[in-house]
Amino acid sequence: MDVPHFLRTLAKHLPDVRSHLDADDQDELDRLLSELQRPTGRERLNDLVISIMDVVEPWLPPGHPVRRAIPTGIRRLDRADEPVDQVGAMWGELIERYGHRLFPEMPEPSRSPAELLAAVQRRLLGAPSHLPGEVADGYGAGLVRLDTPEGTTRLPAFQFDADGRARPLVLLVNSLLNAEEDPWGVADWWLGGNAWLGAAPADLIGTERDDDLVAAAQAELERI
Repeated sequence: MDVPHFLRTLAKHLPDVRSHLDADDQDELDRLLSELQRPTGRERLNDLVISIMDVVEPWLPPGHPVRRAIPTGIRRLDRADEPVDQVGAMWGELIERYGHRLFPEMPEPSRSPAELLAAVQRRLLGAPSHLPGEVADGYGAGLVRLDTPEGTTRLPAFQFDADGRARPLVLLVNSLLNAEEDPWGVADWWLGGNAWLGAAPADLIGTERDDDLVAAAQAELERI
């Protein structure tokens, strides 16, 4: 069953997915996500995930990571070879690890898509950052660039060394994860917790774990 794969991918790219939907489908996605917080078994979980796929797929451009996750998910959702108790255990683990992305700052399921997107942006923009003109390589290619609601562009500070030069390791990982296409998702990867690494990837820069960071980024690509 590929439900975890699809939901992991959706969680990672949720802000970008929302940006492609119109208001009605954003509301429908909200409704389905709120229902996902209280699944009742494999069949209902499958129905909800397929409904989410139906809502988002028409809006997503070719090659979008979430769109790429859909065909495999649909093929495997029809397989009934997993006991319901295993699905329940999978769901509990998924919510524990990725719930903060699927339902960011959402104690009640009625938050609007705009509020959800703003919550994600606030969290990422709250990390240390620079304006492009504040660092030596601020206008270079391959950096995560986050456009703020005020119309400015912020560059997360972990991307630069003490001299304001872009870190080659960060540029490599950004390239692997396609930061140009998905800056918010890549920023979340760097700044969010990573179970395999045991820390947020950005916290491991300069700790002699460069190979682990590259391996973790490559593993992320394999999941997507």
